[in-house]
Amino acid sequence: MERLAHWLNTIPETLDAAHISLHIVRLFVWVSTQRVAEATPHILSLPETEAVLPYKLVLCIDMTRRNTFSFDAVFDYEKRLLSIPIQKDQDFLLSVAYSYLANCYALVGDKPKAMDYTEKAVTHSLRGRNKSAYFFNQLQKGMMHTHQGQLCLASAAFHLLLHDTRQQQWPKSAFHGRALMGLALISAYACESEPAAAYLREGLYFTSQSSSTYNALGFQLVFEVCCLMKQWELMDQVLNQYETLKWEQPLAEVTTALPLYKAWRAVQSNHLAQATDWCAAPVQNAQDLREGLIRALYYLRQHQYAQALSFLVPTLTRAQEIGNTPCCIHILCLQAVALKETPLQALEKIRQAFALSGEEAFYMMWRDDEQVILPLIQQGTWSHEDKRRWQLIYPHQAWGDESLTERERELLNLLTLGLSNREIAERTFVSENTIKTHLKNLFRKLKVKSRTQAIAMAKEKSLI
Repeated sequence: MERLAHWLNTIPETLDAAHISLHIVRLFVWVSTQRVAEATPHILSLPETEAVLPYKLVLCIDMTRRNTFSFDAVFDYEKRLLSIPIQKDQDFLLSVAYSYLANCYALVGDKPKAMDYTEKAVTHSLRGRNKSAYFFNQLQKGMMHTHQGQLCLASAAFHLLLHDTRQQQWPKSAFHGRALMGLALISAYACESEPAAAYLREGLYFTSQSSSTYNALGFQLVFEVCCLMKQWELMDQVLNQYETLKWEQPLAEVTTALPLYKAWRAVQSNHLAQATDWCAAPVQNAQDLREGLIRALYYLRQHQYAQALSFLVPTLTRAQEIGNTPCCIHILCLQAVALKETPLQALEKIRQAFALSGEEAFYMMWRDDEQVILPLIQQGTWSHEDKRRWQLIYPHQAWGDESLTERERELLNLLTLGLSNREIAERTFVSENTIKTHLKNLFRKLKVKSRTQAIAMAKEKSLI
C-alpha cells in the first residue's frame, strides 16, 4: 500500500481524461491510509459526469464515514448512488460501496440492512473476481455474525475464509490471520481455552507477516482476543512488537487505541494503579463501547458500584442500539455484580442476559464474576430447559435431574417429612403400590438405594 501511494503521488493533480482514473485511485488510497483531510477537497471537486459520478459518491461515503461519522450524510450519498445507472461490469466499485454501507448500518444498529449489504458486497466481489475485496467482506460478515451473537454462523464464515485464503499468496497473511483471530474470539467466548490459544498464536504469526496496513488492523483484533483470554504475557509481547514496528503510515485509530488496550490489560489483571490516569480522563469516543466497559470494570474492582453503573447504563444503551449481543450480555452481567446488594434487581439483569444468550456459548461472560453471579442465579426459579442451559455454563454445579416428573418431585418433598409409604399414599390420593413404583423410579434416577440417600442427593442437587 505504501509503495502504491508513493507511486500515485507522482501523478499530476490534473483532471484531464488521461489522468483522472489514476487520480481517483490515488484518492481511494489517500482515504484508506487516513489522509482524509488532504483528499476531501479533491474528492468534492471531481466532475459529476456519468463515468465519474459513481466513483465520486463512493469516495464521499468513505470520506464521510471516516471523518465525521455523519451517518445522515452517508445515507444521502447512498440514495444518490442507488438512483444513478451503474454499468454491469462495475462489480469492484459496488463491492466497495456495499461494504462501506454495511459498516455504517452496523454502527447505527440496523442489523438486517447491514447484513444485506454485506451479502451483496460478497456477491459483487466474487463476480468481479476481486479476491482482496471478497476476503475483506467475508471477514466483515463473520465479525457481524459474532457481534449479533450468531456464533455458529460466524464460525462458518471464518472457516470459509480460511479455506479460501489457503490457496492465495497476497493478501493471505492478512486475512488468514484475522480469520484465525475471529475463531480465537469465538473459542474465548465459549471458554475453550486450548483451541482459542492455538488460533491466537497461529493468527498472530500470519498477522505479523502481512503488510503494515493489514498488520495494524490485525493487531487490533489480537489485542481484543488477548484481553478476553487474559493472555497477559502474550499481550505484552504483542504491545511491544506493535510499538517497535517502523510504520510509514500508522493507522490513526489503532495508534490512539493503544492507551485503551493498556488500560484494559491493567484493569483485567488487577493492576489498577496503571489504569488510574486513563480512567480518570474524559471519554474520548462515546461510540466506542470499550471506553465505558473498561472504566466500569475499573470501578467494580474497587467496589465503587455507583460509579461503575454510571458507565454501564449508557454503554448498554449504545450496545443495544448497534445490536452487539456479546457486549450486551457482558454489561448486564456486570450490572448484576454492581447491584448484588439488591438481589431482585441483580437477578432481573441476569434473566435479561440469559434470554439474550439463547443457545449460543457465551460462557466466558458468566464465569468472569462467578463467585457473585452464581449465588444470585441459584436464588431464582428456573424451568427444566433453563437448568439444562445453566448446566452447560456451570458444569461443576448440580442443577438437578431434569428427567424427574412433577409427582417424583412432590414425593421427594414428602420424604423429607419422614412419612411412611401409607401416609404418602393417603396425602396424594393414590395406592401404596403406586407410591412404591414412584420410589423405585426415583431411586433409579438419583442413583441411590435408600430414602436417606435420596434426601441427601436431592439437597445436593437443589431439588428440594
